[in-house]
Amino acid sequence: MHLGHIHEPTEENPELALKHYGRAIEFLRTGDKSRAIEELRRTLHYDPDFSEARAKLAEMGQEV
Repeated sequence: MHLGHIHEPTEENPELALKHYGRAIEFLRTGDKSRAIEELRRTLHYDPDFSEARAKLAEMGQEV
């Protein structure tokens, strides 16, 4: 059974984290909240300490 990316090990890569964060901001700008959330979660997958992504998820009412 596949449990999803939340349970996969973190693969730290700050450069990829920044790329996904930028995509999240673009999705928010265009009103695509669900894709923005996906990208913010990917951001944290690549950089668990990315505070802006954590703050944005919390702002959107998402658990981090």
